Amino acid sequence: MRKLTKKDLMKINGGNIRPPDANGNCPAGWYLCPSNICVYDKGGQNPIVPGSPHYNACFG
Repeated sequence: MRKLTKKDLMKINGGNIRPPDANGNCPAGWYLCPSNICVYDKGGQNPIVPGSPHYNACFG
């Protein structure tokens, strides 16, 4: 599986990954990753840890 580029991530609609808004903020309950994408972590109840589905997209 190849690593998703920012361009690929911008094409994703719905799901647990989305780009931040125009101000660089994520919606409530979402985590702003260092790779500048938002990942839904249920407001910290489902943290992004090594082995979680979106860890590589978030932390590369």
